[in-house]
Amino acid sequence: MSEANKATVRRLVEEVQNRHDLARMDAFFTPPIHPPLEAPDLSSEHNTVERAKIAFREMFTAFPDLHVTIQDQLAEGDKVVAHVQ
Repeated sequence: MSEANKATVRRLVEEVQNRHDLARMDAFFTPPIHPPLEAPDLSSEHNTVERAKIAFREMFTAFPDLHVTIQDQLAEGDKVVAHVQ
């Protein structure tokens, strides 16, 4: 299970972050999630996946050449940690 989860994270990094393909986020996330780079806002009209897309869109706007490389991954059970650069 851990190796499959690590592969999923690698696909997420490649498909969403490196290709800047926000439409692919729906394949990786189902509510509830906590979007990166922002505190949870329960009063928001957007579901958590949509809010995560907004956060990523802002990041891609600020860093249009953003490319992430996974340096290392650790996995245990259903948890994966990735050290990225």
